[in-house]
Amino acid sequence: MLAEHVSSPPSGVPAGPGQPPYVVTLYPAGGGLQPATELSVLGGGTTARVTGASIDGEYDKPALQQILLGLLA
Repeated sequence: MLAEHVSSPPSGVPAGPGQPPYVVTLYPAGGGLQPATELSVLGGGTTARVTGASIDGEYDKPALQQILLGLLA
């Protein structure tokens, strides 16, 4: 569900220049406010540009799902 949400542009904002990315931040349990991982996801509807956490590339939804599952595992 998260991959589906972040792979699309925010509602009311057209895809393209000026579109803000989603920022997916993972905080470890009991770790306070220091994030363990942070990703920037700029979705275009069918693919998403993902940067952060040693990741930098364009991914389709199934690949984005695998990235997010890996972070949460």
